[in-house]
Amino acid sequence: MTEFNKSNWAKADFSQEYREKADIYIVERRRMFTIMKSFYRHFPGGRQNNALLDLGCGD
Repeated sequence: MTEFNKSNWAKADFSQEYREKADIYIVERRRMFTIMKSFYRHFPGGRQNNALLDLGCGD
């Protein structure tokens, strides 16, 4: 994996375009967020000291 500063994500125009078009790039993105939120509410939501792991997207 490359260093962040050498990746496209460090470029403001690249990351801004991704944020603006993420729903186009990732089909059913909003539905996936809804499903993840429902899992969180159902499984660990009522417990204290919860931790979530974001695996990210890589380069």
